[in-house]
Amino acid sequence: MSLPTDCHACGPKLVALLLNPPTGAGARTISHLQVAADLLGCATLEVANMFSRPTPSLTEINDVGAREEGWLAARADIRNALCGADHVFAAWGVGGLHGQAAEHLQGQRLWVCDQLADLGIEQVWTLNGETRHPSRWHQYVSDRHGRTSGGSFLERLSDMLTAISAQQLGQQANEHRVVQSLSTLSVTAGRKVTAQPTSRRCPTRADLEQ
Repeated sequence: MSLPTDCHACGPKLVALLLNPPTGAGARTISHLQVAADLLGCATLEVANMFSRPTPSLTEINDVGAREEGWLAARADIRNALCGADHVFAAWGVGGLHGQAAEHLQGQRLWVCDQLADLGIEQVWTLNGETRHPSRWHQYVSDRHGRTSGGSFLERLSDMLTAISAQQLGQQANEHRVVQSLSTLSVTAGRKVTAQPTSRRCPTRADLEQ
């Protein structure tokens, strides 16, 4: 299921690809995504999920997500959301899944990359080049980590919003699959594949107001 949220009025749309629907309101997630939408000059926010079934935590996705049905059922909503996107934010999280659920997520990620290519969408937004979930953004940009130049949440988030190419997103998906395979085979950590470098940064509030 996709969740449209009107931020201001009709205008550019940000599509956020998250992991799965929440069992609650998901207020923090939506609040953080609305800040990202504002930074990108978008008036409308739409959420689509990589996995269609709501769960209270990642643990349950590892169980119900071991089967393919919930991943395939999400694809129509994802495709429909991407068709009207002005910006796309990849934000389904960076860990917590294992086994068949992790394999299905990487397969879904590659499918999304195919859709992006088909629709002519050449880049996606991420948090510092990673698909971190919005519910954790406040922790990642916290001043105690020293990752940003400080300031308000909006200012700190602006420092971390990073656009990567759709091709890089696909490369990361393949690398995750390689790492998962090596882990399954108990291969040494020295052979772990690292992600590609990210590209350009998000515009600042001052840039967007010019």
